[in-house]
Amino acid sequence: MTAMKRYQIRLAVSFPPMVRRLILATATVYLFQVLTGHRWDGVFGLVPAMVVSGGALWQLVTYALQHAGPMHLLWNMLVLWMFGTEIEIMWGSGRLVAYYVTCAFGAAVGTVLMSPSSQTVTVGASGAIFGILLAFAVLFPERRVAFMLIFPMKAKYFMIVLAGLQLVLFAEGQGGVAYVAHLAGLFTGAIWLAVAYRRVLFAGPRHRKWPVRPRLSVVPSPRDPGARGGVGAEPGEVDRILDKISDIGISSLTDRERSILEQASKVLERRENGDA
Repeated sequence: MTAMKRYQIRLAVSFPPMVRRLILATATVYLFQVLTGHRWDGVFGLVPAMVVSGGALWQLVTYALQHAGPMHLLWNMLVLWMFGTEIEIMWGSGRLVAYYVTCAFGAAVGTVLMSPSSQTVTVGASGAIFGILLAFAVLFPERRVAFMLIFPMKAKYFMIVLAGLQLVLFAEGQGGVAYVAHLAGLFTGAIWLAVAYRRVLFAGPRHRKWPVRPRLSVVPSPRDPGARGGVGAEPGEVDRILDKISDIGISSLTDRERSILEQASKVLERRENGDA
């Protein structure tokens, strides 16, 4: 059983494991910030001058776990949950966290290169979050999302508008927001996706080389406790459900379909452990 097969089915349907862990870790760090009066922000936040002349290389990653306030945390984690969930289902937990950390790291490097002598502290996962948004737009370009929570548009156009807006705000020198980190996170994500798929972003489906999700036909075994609930899966039904998630999203699943995925997840886990 390959890792790809494992992760495609072993998931909490609306809250997959790595997204959940990232949110919990980030929320825990923010709670620590609040309890300590943010006194450690200058140590674990990103301070370019400290990275360049002080060798504080850990800041290139740790800054992404910190946030400036509750709304800053809420919006970043909300976006991670909304868009990262389906990416984890498509990619698996390992690839998602590697991509997330890489985008955060790239955003930090871009910030340091832009202002290597700056003493300003940068915190927040926004660079990684912009990478997540880009990945979603590439994986699901035709999916409709709400720009500014009001205007519906396809994900690929949403990403173009969002990137353009960041460029304009950066060019105008708007303060208080790390636009460099946003753009560097996007750039890092674009490089990752271009290298991983070796195709031009937003190319037509026939020309896009996505990893092929293995076909999974899982029928719960009568010996499996999860099969006693009366929700069974016909051969090929799990594949159909995963295709449905890919096409129109998790929210489209019925209660029965969610139960089938959860049940199939338990069956696969038992098989891998030699128990079924």
